[in-house]
Amino acid sequence: MATQTRKNKKIIAWICGVIVAIALVVVAIVAVIMSSNRISESFFVSDGTKYVVKLGAENNMLDFNIDGYLPEKFYLVYFYSGDRVTDVKAYYKYEDDNAAREALNYFNSQKEENADVTKFEINGAYVIAVLDKSLYENMTAEDAKQQVEFMEILEKMNSSSSEE
Repeated sequence: MATQTRKNKKIIAWICGVIVAIALVVVAIVAVIMSSNRISESFFVSDGTKYVVKLGAENNMLDFNIDGYLPEKFYLVYFYSGDRVTDVKAYYKYEDDNAAREALNYFNSQKEENADVTKFEINGAYVIAVLDKSLYENMTAEDAKQQVEFMEILEKMNSSSSEE
């Protein structure tokens, strides 16, 4: 009977070890997946699906209240498929995740003042403003490209005049 109890304890210990190992693997996989969903600077490059314009952090082209939550960087991204703009989002990059969360809380508290924004999201150190569809529903990809080019020209003018 004593040997049977020892065998049972060994089996239980082995099963517990396997369960702990599986749990550690699952946690590692979840951590990798969550970190891979984070936005990186390489995302902010115009390609065959989006036009991107990087603007000065102080440039609040969306004209909504950012008050004391000035980001480090600001990107406006026009997503398109074929000849139609399918989405427009503004990405505000903050120093870290905590600063982004604080800004997100503030933006959400000012929601009624930011009528052009459908919702605010967060992704790591970025607060993302999802713009209302009425702002771009009739916009073509070419329109978006021209807007981006125009904003880049204005941004260069602003940066060169501030250097003088």
